[in-house]
Amino acid sequence: GYIYNYFDEKVSLTVSNCTVKYTPSTAQYLKIEIESDAEKPIILKSVELLTHKSTPPEKEDHAFDATIQKDEKTNSTILTLDTGSEKGVYSEGIIFNSTSANFNRLVEVSMSNDNKSWMPITYGYIFNLNLPRFKGINMQISYPEIRYRYIKAQIYHENNEPIDISPQISLKISTKTLVFNYDPTNMYTLYYGNDIALATSYDLSRFIQYIDDPNLPKGFLTDNKSNQMYVAPTPIPKPITEQYSQLLNIILIVLVVGFAVFIVWYMKKLQK
Repeated sequence: GYIYNYFDEKVSLTVSNCTVKYTPSTAQYLKIEIESDAEKPIILKSVELLTHKSTPPEKEDHAFDATIQKDEKTNSTILTLDTGSEKGVYSEGIIFNSTSANFNRLVEVSMSNDNKSWMPITYGYIFNLNLPRFKGINMQISYPEIRYRYIKAQIYHENNEPIDISPQISLKISTKTLVFNYDPTNMYTLYYGNDIALATSYDLSRFIQYIDDPNLPKGFLTDNKSNQMYVAPTPIPKPITEQYSQLLNIILIVLVVGFAVFIVWYMKKLQK
């Protein structure tokens, strides 16, 4: 990186940037080399090492009941989960429950919004081992946060006997936080659900990473209520070709037939 410190005596202007950023590291020693002119060496008075501590977002496990199917061709168990939300639910992991032991199975996770077209999201392994030289369990498959309504997990048993799997599975969901300046004497209302609402931009979003105070006041939401004052925008009218597609087809057919009749009549007239 580059550091600089420029001073203009004429206008008494100082421009300085003496910070070099790099990817996080856990190394014990840090060596800094600064290239400088031999005639005008740079004099350093001190060096500070800056660290930033951030708290990962809290996650909650939400239980759902899935349907279970057996696929004899692939010797696999398919669990299909409906979150019940038309627009889907943000999730970043799925947790299984099983009473079986000593297994290690491949799991394919797919997602869909119509329960017909499925998109593979990730692959992973779940296992529960209780052996003399190793004991461990992992019943969770993680993936980047994504939003879908239907989630399908296919557990491949290969040439093994199918494991006992519970239809109750859990989704790993990150807790969302809304941070804003507030007046404790006011009551605030949270509006949501408008798909065409414009995204907002505030200064707070540019330095929210420096606000990591666990003692910030917290508020709680009451029951959901429909906004009686909301007026849905007027839908954009469809093009006339879509509104009257059948009528336009009929008109086109009549024109073609009429033109053909005219050609036949004209040709007969020329032959006379």
